[in-house]
Amino acid sequence: MLFDVSSFLHLFNFMILGKIMKDNYIIAFLLGILWEVFEYIVINQKKLIQYDKIWNETLDNKKMDIVLNMIGYHIGNAYLK
Repeated sequence: MLFDVSSFLHLFNFMILGKIMKDNYIIAFLLGILWEVFEYIVINQKKLIQYDKIWNETLDNKKMDIVLNMIGYHIGNAYLK
């Protein structure tokens, strides 16, 4: 699945980030990648298996999350004052 509920949370969260932290596209991009790495680490820990249902995503979904992060960041950065 390309989109899921958490995809829209990525968009919304990065809109807020764009409103708070202006003109830092590289930092926003790196934060998005770090979050995807964090999700990957969490779902691969046997003690934290309950997160497997919400964060075990396809590679295409992970890529789309990063795209939505940047779209959200741009909206927050450019349009939310």
